[in-house]
Amino acid sequence: MNNLLYTGFYAGCNEQGKEKQPDLAGGRIRRGKDFAEVKDRANILGVLAPDVVMVDFDTTEDSAAFERIMASQGVKVPTMITTRGKHFYFKAAPEVVDKAYTHVPVACGLIADFKLGDKRGLDLVKFQGVERQWLNEDAELRPVPRLLTKVGTPMDAQSLALLTEGSRNDTLFKFVGKLKRAGFNEDEAHRIISAINKYVLPQPLPERELATICRKDAYDGAYSGGHADEGERTDHTDIGKEIMEKHSLAVIGGAVYGKIDNIYKPLSKLELDELILDIDDHATVNRRREVVTYCMARAKKYEPEAVMKNPELIPFSNGVVDITKQTVAPFENYDMPFTNRIDFEFPDAADVNIFDR
Repeated sequence: MNNLLYTGFYAGCNEQGKEKQPDLAGGRIRRGKDFAEVKDRANILGVLAPDVVMVDFDTTEDSAAFERIMASQGVKVPTMITTRGKHFYFKAAPEVVDKAYTHVPVACGLIADFKLGDKRGLDLVKFQGVERQWLNEDAELRPVPRLLTKVGTPMDAQSLALLTEGSRNDTLFKFVGKLKRAGFNEDEAHRIISAINKYVLPQPLPERELATICRKDAYDGAYSGGHADEGERTDHTDIGKEIMEKHSLAVIGGAVYGKIDNIYKPLSKLELDELILDIDDHATVNRRREVVTYCMARAKKYEPEAVMKNPELIPFSNGVVDITKQTVAPFENYDMPFTNRIDFEFPDAADVNIFDR
């Protein structure tokens, strides 16, 4: 482990599901302790150094795709192997990432989490008694590359490493617009699209189709297809309808929620603004306020107690367990918003008599 990445360490909680939380006994996160003081604990968290940014790709597909991109540029950085993906470590670059994010789309077409040392971000270095393994442990710490620029919100996060064959052209064309709005010029955007096609997509597009996406007029018109040109006005009801349909908006206890991976999460004002600007890049403050008001009036409404009225239903990552009926069913079978879940795949009841245990 490269100790230069951390100012110190904390023991993690022993309670299952809380291993990533420091055992602070009500205290605040500071520099942490020497590793020797906590080395015998089952779970250990490192406090990232102030000039360090940790980028977490939480799936094997996204991790492998990012490694291919880095290898194509001859770049190696300190890398930690986790239970599901990999962590990559960089030198802070505030012009690329200036705060911590969770599950956001980035310019190279993948989904990433960011933790920053200057925000005292914590990094799990030992989990359930096993220290995590490292690759390129002593590699140079390089600045965060622009390929990791945030280009959207968790609500529109889609890993292109999982993109199916039938939707590649349309998705990549729309992604050019995301790159343009994130500040990439035409040449940069087309080089990134080419890299995504070569290193990220499971099945790359033929060169002829890629050339169509990378035409100059495609970049110049990247705001079209639902995005209003400057001076035009997209009706607030049209924007509201598109957002409600795309993100399954609901109002719970007076707050706007959107569905991410079958679970409803509260949306902040900034997240709602970003969803609106993704449709109409020139929407004024008043227009955005009109859209939010429309969504709150038209979206399906639930009282908080109604969301929790079925304690026999337990959401898992692969479906909803009904402990009364002893069944596992898709989320789509239930006309109610689930606001949390257990991130674990419940065993198939047909193969395992799990309910008899």
